[in-house]
Amino acid sequence: MPAMMALSVPRGEFIVLLIFHSLQVVTSQGRTCGSNEAMCADSKQCIPNMWLCDKDRDCADGSDETACDIFICKANQTRCADGSACVQNRWLCDGDSDCADGSDEGPQCSNHTKTCNVDSAMCSDDNQCIPVSWLCDGEEDCFDKSDERNCAGPTCSVAETMCKNTNQCIRSSQLCDGKQDCPDASDENGCAAVYSLKKILQGFKTLFNNITLSN
Repeated sequence: MPAMMALSVPRGEFIVLLIFHSLQVVTSQGRTCGSNEAMCADSKQCIPNMWLCDKDRDCADGSDETACDIFICKANQTRCADGSACVQNRWLCDGDSDCADGSDEGPQCSNHTKTCNVDSAMCSDDNQCIPVSWLCDGEEDCFDKSDERNCAGPTCSVAETMCKNTNQCIRSSQLCDGKQDCPDASDENGCAAVYSLKKILQGFKTLFNNITLSN
């Protein structure tokens, strides 16, 4: 058997790779497995290391899926209950099943204190993280809608008016002009008196123009 090459690999992966004799060997057909490949037990096939113990049979003899119960995870990882994979500790109880058996989102998560990444914010129910950029953006992203609470709305300039139910500013001259400029149409609400006054003024203007022309 060819000598084992000294390579820097995670301890758990190294144990599994021992089953396949070495990380770099010559097959019976004269083929060499690369440093990122493993030899199947029949010495006739090389497969990528990442295919070991992934619950897919890649070796013709199925040896890439044997002895996977001895897989050891890194210090920042947790082994799935079925032993098929290791997942990052930060993926535990995050609402997404990363283990094939769903064990990273098991009953233990009921008492789990969830934390968010530095670029994320926690919703008030402590069960959901959202990007910080989604806070107070006018859209409810948290299931409990807490990302849109206690939001200081934008300020409009002296020549502008804020729409009633949105954070949008429009020109004050656009109020009661007969055209909807606010998404909620609040710029045209309560305008009946203004419309009447504008109609009267338009009538006086027309009358004045007619008198001027007759003279």
